[in-house]
This record gives sequence, C-alpha cells and structure tokens, in this order.
Amino acid sequence: KDGVWEVVAGLVRGHVTASGGLTVTPLNSFRYNMKPENLAAHGVHPRLTHLLVNLPLLFGPLPFLLLLHASRSLLRSRRRRRAAVSGRRAEEEEKQEGTQEERKEEQEAGEAEEGEA
Repeated sequence: KDGVWEVVAGLVRGHVTASGGLTVTPLNSFRYNMKPENLAAHGVHPRLTHLLVNLPLLFGPLPFLLLLHASRSLLRSRRRRRAAVSGRRAEEEEKQEGTQEERKEEQEAGEAEEGEA
C-alpha cells in the first residue's frame, strides 16, 4: 500500500515542484497559442487541425466520447419524436375511421326509418 502512495506522491510533488505550481494543460496550451511569436514560428492551422489533433492531445478520448454521446442522444430524441408523431397520426386516423363508421351507421339508420315510414 505505502509503495503505491509513495510513487503517486512523488509524481505529484515532482510535477508540482518542477513547474512551480499545478499544471493545467488546456490553460497552458491556450496561453501558448495566444502569443504572436509562437504563432509566427508554427503558423496558423485550420480549425479542423485543432479539433482532430489538439483536443485529443489535451483531453484524451474525452472529445470523441462527448461526440459519440451527443450523436446517440440526438438519434434517440429523433426516434422518440417520430414515434410520438406516428402515434398521434394513428390516433387521428382511428378517430376519423370511427367518425366515418358512425356516419354510415346514422345514414343506414335514417334510410331504414325512411323505408319503414
């Protein structure tokens, strides 16, 4: 137990003391990219490069997982809407069929009364 915690504590202490404070990688990346001399040295890249290369470097698989989750949520909501709309349509069709059948029955009853009279 102690060996694992010593390694973890050593890594944290080494990381913290080497930089003089806690390193926040996305913040450091933002600061670096905001300096004009760094942009002049590396050039300006298309936004797609930042999306496909830099975000995974900064956040690991998190951007891809977020994209996957968002796309699944969107598909589920579309399916629910379609099901709700088709359910409403089916109910409306049933109501219309019911009213048409009632009209036919009323007409038949009216014709039967006329035939008796």
